[in-house]
Amino acid sequence: MASPRLLALLVVGYYGSSTLNSVLTKQILTSFPRPLTVTLWQQLFSSLYSVLHFRVTTGRWLDLQRHARRVMPVAVALVIALVAYRAALLHAAVSFAQVVKTLQPLFAAGVCAILLGERTPPMRLGALLLLVAGVGLASATEVDFRLVGFLLAALSALAQAVHAALAKQCLGSSRARPLSPDKRDKPPSEMELFALAAVYATGLLAPLWAAVDLPRAMRPDYSTVGLLLLNGCCNLADKLLSFWLLCLLASPVSAAVVSVVKRVIIVAAAALWFGTSISALHAFGVATAAAGVGLYQLAPSAAKARDSELDEEGQPLVASPVLHLQAPHLGRTPRRQQPLLPV
Repeated sequence: MASPRLLALLVVGYYGSSTLNSVLTKQILTSFPRPLTVTLWQQLFSSLYSVLHFRVTTGRWLDLQRHARRVMPVAVALVIALVAYRAALLHAAVSFAQVVKTLQPLFAAGVCAILLGERTPPMRLGALLLLVAGVGLASATEVDFRLVGFLLAALSALAQAVHAALAKQCLGSSRARPLSPDKRDKPPSEMELFALAAVYATGLLAPLWAAVDLPRAMRPDYSTVGLLLLNGCCNLADKLLSFWLLCLLASPVSAAVVSVVKRVIIVAAAALWFGTSISALHAFGVATAAAGVGLYQLAPSAAKARDSELDEEGQPLVASPVLHLQAPHLGRTPRRQQPLLPV
């Protein structure tokens, strides 16, 4: 059991890295409006870390061809989510984009129903209605509302939901059918899936960057280069700390609270950082959306899903629907993986 002091340090570090990652991305895009360049730069950090971590952990290099057919759709959805969110920041405030991204549970319910055949329990449907009402109120009272920014942020949330469902489907296939004697047909592990998706996403972003940003290349000034370096480190720290923290949390309630508070802190910090005005009605909409997210995460899944997703030892059959980096050894291995925080 982790000490309260360690948990507190991880929570503070996670909130800090998440907030800095969001506001620095917006600040960079304000003076350097190249969302593909910023996305590729951030993804390079994740790819490099994941490949090296896989090598150190397993003692072998990542086989980029082994699971290409399974993992490539996951990487495509990841690229759309990453690029759409950063493009949204060109047209919307960070605080508003974060509120719109809370629609991810709504999209996830629809995507999982289509791809995985999962049904949403009535309690979660009620939470989704509250979420939609909050986002609608926040959108209606947004001072600088732009339809393009709203649609891009919503597209990012939808792509994240598709990415989560595809990743869950990819990981779940290892239990859905007997393993093949051919090792190359064995589904990827959680660590391997993230590493492959990160590398594939970088490979997909590179030609897009060469086609769109390279012909109209801008030379960033020294301050922007420094912010890019800091932003890349914050982006990686955000992913690492989210996994480390949730490996140590013992209760799904704690995970839900941390997730909701994170969103509220980012919205408030971004509004203060950039001087965005927030009316009382807009703040109420943000709070309503956050409450909807929290209730959705706290609401129990269908009983059938709870029973079917446990193996004979009581372990979950699939990993978290939102994948981050694998945590280094922290002195224990979590018996149950908690749902990771929304990005």
